[in-house]
Amino acid sequence: MVKVNYEAIVEELMDLKGFDTLMSIQKEALDKNIMDPETNMVIISPTASGKTFAAELSIFGHLKNGGKVMYLVPQTALIEDKLRDFEYLKGMGYQVSKRGGDSSDADLLITTFESFYRGAIRSLDFFKRFGLVVIDEFHLLYDQNRGFTLEKAIVLIKEWNPKIICLSATFKRVEDISGWLRAEVVETNERPVPVHENILDLTGSSLGYAKKELSKAIYEKVGTPCLIFCATVPHTRSRAEELAKFLRDKGKGVPIIDVHTQEEKINLIDEIKDQMLSKLHRDTLTPSEEDLASCMAQGVAFHNSHLSSEIKTWIEELFIDGRLNYLFSTTTLAYGFNSPTKTVVLADVKRGSPTRATPIPVYEYMQCMGRAGRSKKWGNEAYSLVVARSEEQKRYITEKYHAHDLEEASSHISYDDYARKSIMELIYSGGFTQPKDIIRFYDNTLFAHQYDIAEQTLTDFDLEDWLTGHINWLKKHDFVSQVGNKYSLTDFGEMVVEFLFKTYRSYQLDSFRRINEYLNHLKKNEKGELRPKGEYIYHLIKIMDELTLSRIPKQKSDEVENFFTKHGIHPGNDEYSYYVIVKGWMGNMELSEIENRFYVYASPIPNFARELADVLELFKEMAREKEFNVSPEFEDFKTSVKDGVPLFATDIVKIRGIGRSKAGKLTEQLSNTLAGRKEPLKTKYKQDRVLKVLKEALENEGEEEVRKIISHVSGFGNQLTTKIIERIRGNEEEKEVLDFKKIGG
Repeated sequence: MVKVNYEAIVEELMDLKGFDTLMSIQKEALDKNIMDPETNMVIISPTASGKTFAAELSIFGHLKNGGKVMYLVPQTALIEDKLRDFEYLKGMGYQVSKRGGDSSDADLLITTFESFYRGAIRSLDFFKRFGLVVIDEFHLLYDQNRGFTLEKAIVLIKEWNPKIICLSATFKRVEDISGWLRAEVVETNERPVPVHENILDLTGSSLGYAKKELSKAIYEKVGTPCLIFCATVPHTRSRAEELAKFLRDKGKGVPIIDVHTQEEKINLIDEIKDQMLSKLHRDTLTPSEEDLASCMAQGVAFHNSHLSSEIKTWIEELFIDGRLNYLFSTTTLAYGFNSPTKTVVLADVKRGSPTRATPIPVYEYMQCMGRAGRSKKWGNEAYSLVVARSEEQKRYITEKYHAHDLEEASSHISYDDYARKSIMELIYSGGFTQPKDIIRFYDNTLFAHQYDIAEQTLTDFDLEDWLTGHINWLKKHDFVSQVGNKYSLTDFGEMVVEFLFKTYRSYQLDSFRRINEYLNHLKKNEKGELRPKGEYIYHLIKIMDELTLSRIPKQKSDEVENFFTKHGIHPGNDEYSYYVIVKGWMGNMELSEIENRFYVYASPIPNFARELADVLELFKEMAREKEFNVSPEFEDFKTSVKDGVPLFATDIVKIRGIGRSKAGKLTEQLSNTLAGRKEPLKTKYKQDRVLKVLKEALENEGEEEVRKIISHVSGFGNQLTTKIIERIRGNEEEKEVLDFKKIGG
């Protein structure tokens, strides 16, 4: 590397960014040698206080000195934000990239914690060219799932000893982190836009818990745009609906669409619904989506896991663009959501059931609070309010939240399931296959560092014995094998690791152990044959605790209840999930009908179905490893699950341009008696697939007639019809048999 004048670098970057002076946090970072290529640093300061530019100074200097930089963020959405922030580097000839696999020449690589970790486990050498690593949103070490991944990622980063800069809005016991990373600390509480913290007092109300009182308080005392965080998913919707009703009754709602005429006002909700349908690429909305459209007509929305990703993204865009005045969300939006929020309201102090409710942590409150004041659009006006429903809650808010009495961050890698997963991943990498290698990795964790600090209070803890206990569990359940002094993953263990990497889900290892046992049971009782059967779906949903749909509270479907009662089963979420997928989704039922008929939130079903199809693929591969005879028909079974069509339509959805809706319409066309015909084509030709029926028609009635049959179906133009006919002419024989009757066994 060529030696660079860092003072000149700082001046050059300030000119590029249009900054006249440095903020205090940036000056302190420079004083503590942030430009030095070997000085690690942890910068802790509130949102918009200048910590990112402090890191940017080091990034710019490192690039000017011929080095390469990796920038880690927690979410994919933040990658696009950072690409925009670093756009000026492209103009200077630097390559800025967001894809690790396609970025061998990148000067600045922007990626997520998880993407880096998965890439580094497979090929650590690829990343060793990055001499500076910046870790944004470092406070996510507090979060159980993402903190686990981040800690593992940092240990791998330490393997090649680059310079590390960590950026965090909050942190307690920063000395733990500075000691772990051997880093300088720069810390401030200064905010460019101060957030005024207060209490939204509902203690004097006879309806302290009522949504009406909350709506009234929000309308009268809260400035917009306002982001309201709720402890539960149902509360985001019910409170949004109540506020929308309150605004509608008062005539104070401001719709997301500009309304100029009486006719536009009358058609307002229909126009919002049309926009929603265009985002979803569907013909109908679920009841939940219809209710959301009604809220949006008043400038209110809810954002939760019961909505599709397309709708959630649209809601975020509307709020950022100033089209929504009130947005109700769970605390997931407290991380990485950059918006011009004027006021944040934390509507609950506790989460969980009434008998087991626990306080929302202070670090989470501070993340919520940090969404306010991120834009100077409102000058120095930024507010954070916490709803208090009792004197006890008022004291807690004052003593904990407003005092910023943060909890201490601790390692999550020591939890049994996390520890075992990390051991498997290390063995999978090929670089940590002996006991000494795994011990070396764990010696570099925050977990080990915090134990070293607290050593005087601990007794009888031995890292090697602790790791051996977990490895013995993995060996006992066939995830890991050992030959001499070397560990390796079994075929089963390798499939599990690759599945977890593929899905980015936090399934418990015990769930995979139970799938393995279920397959052993099937091998013994079904003579080692695996063919399409609905009971597999039922048992996999029962086994995978994380794989379930959410029911609408206080509602029961007589159809579902009666079905399972006849089988001697008391139906819960798992049973409803199974029935909805098999009877509704795979039957090509509209999502709106599914929600109305079975009382399950339907918007997440497409994502749920893709996840279930992934689990079925793993199930199939595990069966093959056990030498099952896997029917070739199983592939169409997975397609039926993933795409939500009957087996009859699984061949047609494999044609590009034909999705669930079009497949359903064409299926209906072939199943009905058309004008001038005595019976449906499906009955006449007695075939079990759409393309097979059409192939018979093509051979017996000619291309012109087949084109006429298809062209009468909405959405099938000449080009798509031609594509179908071309596929038919090359179609091979297939056969599927599916039995949904049996759910026991």
